[in-house]
Amino acid sequence: MLSLTIRRKTAARISIPKMAITMTTRRQVVRRERARDWPIFGGLALPDDLGVLSVDLHRSSQETVDAVVADASSIFHSALVSTMPSDQHQLWLLAFGQPVKGSSRVAAYLAERDRLWIAMQKRGVGVPGGRRSEIKVEYEDGSLGFGGSIRINAVDLPVALEVTRRENAVCLGVDTQASDPLVSLTPSSISASTQTPTLLSVAVKRFASYVFVARGFGQFDDAAVGVEVIASNEFLDTLEPRIIAEGKGRSQSL
Repeated sequence: MLSLTIRRKTAARISIPKMAITMTTRRQVVRRERARDWPIFGGLALPDDLGVLSVDLHRSSQETVDAVVADASSIFHSALVSTMPSDQHQLWLLAFGQPVKGSSRVAAYLAERDRLWIAMQKRGVGVPGGRRSEIKVEYEDGSLGFGGSIRINAVDLPVALEVTRRENAVCLGVDTQASDPLVSLTPSSISASTQTPTLLSVAVKRFASYVFVARGFGQFDDAAVGVEVIASNEFLDTLEPRIIAEGKGRSQSL
């Protein structure tokens, strides 16, 4: 069996000097970058036209990270709805949990009992509604874990993006005819590696199967937090002005 260990996302968000800042308001910055220039995607054969759009919101010391990320997610959601009508795409939340040692009977029992989504909820992570699936993953070192997917409604996208900020998870936009994308992200479809890839890197590696990959970002001491969307430049060219307009309208109402 090929070995893939999925760990909780701990890598810091990494940007590069080459970027285009397309709009700045009192709180919002929308940026465009090339996905292949991100160090976290080093070694991946990414297409030239794959880009990253970041919706950065600057927060004050009195604002919580989750509240400001929720604002950025709401801006993205509103822009996405006008860019991709719901009858033209599906939205999915994918996640992998922290593996536990199979030799620990108590840990293995708890993992089997709670699996992925219930375990998240017990840690205080808000999980969106929708059709859920889970798979058990057995690793070469004897540990075990669970991966899962939820097909979400557009209105629950901000909740799902908060999961991606806190966990090893991503949100995916896929064609209406696509099957559950969890099937293609199991360890059997990914080369064994001694390095633990984040689910973000795994999803970007398989980007040809998706319309976009998105995640929330921001830790407790970050001044700028928000949402990142990875997609073709053609898609981002349509999405970007709608995000700018939506953010500008909200900024003017503050």
